[in-house]
Amino acid sequence: TPFCENVHRRLFYDKYIDADGIAILAPSDRTSRANVDDEYLFAAREIILTMTSKRPELREVMSPENGFRYVLVGVTFVNEVNMPRELRLFGEWGGSYGGGLATGGVDWHHIDWVPVLYSQYVVHEWAHAIDDAFDRHPHLFPDWGMRLRTAYSLAYQKALQGKGFFDDPSQYALKNEKEYWAVGATVWFLSITGGDIGSLLYQHGDNLANELQRTRQYELQRAKMLAQDPLLYALLNEVFPVVDLPPVIRIAEE
Repeated sequence: TPFCENVHRRLFYDKYIDADGIAILAPSDRTSRANVDDEYLFAAREIILTMTSKRPELREVMSPENGFRYVLVGVTFVNEVNMPRELRLFGEWGGSYGGGLATGGVDWHHIDWVPVLYSQYVVHEWAHAIDDAFDRHPHLFPDWGMRLRTAYSLAYQKALQGKGFFDDPSQYALKNEKEYWAVGATVWFLSITGGDIGSLLYQHGDNLANELQRTRQYELQRAKMLAQDPLLYALLNEVFPVVDLPPVIRIAEE
């Protein structure tokens, strides 16, 4: 696999796909349950190309030449928190669904624990990666941090009064400005809020995929955000195209 200097990592992360200069790495090892199916890799590539299509300059700063790799790893493998040290791209790490950003020297890597079903996780984690890119390369969006913090602060104050697009201060979207942005991106592309998957999974179980496809209200959610949180809407609209992504990448097979 390109861009993995360590021989153990190069052998383990043996899948690679290019998203117009952005390197997406993943393992194929089924014995450790770290494997990521090709279908998910292709889907992640399309999501990333869509999310960077309005700001293609992001692809240059998020290239391997600038120390960036996007890594997909099977969630079961990561949940066991037993990843051998020689396979880790960035030292100590443990997690569950979702992902995280980590750095080592000049390199910065973004890892996504893959449940191999829902687009929400790629959109959410990639939104975090874009936020970090703006922080690291302020020339791309000079007032990014100030505007995001201002939007989050006002949204949180509204929520304390039971108002706003996110109307409860305990919602995950209002944990901090980083999650506010990432959850906003999942609403923008998928019409899914932070807790949507968890609550719907509880209600619909194996029928969740069909329910997600049936209940998406893309235009309605974006219009609601414009009315109730125009500052977040403006940021999303400046960074992303108005595109409806499918919430389900594939139906998992036994």
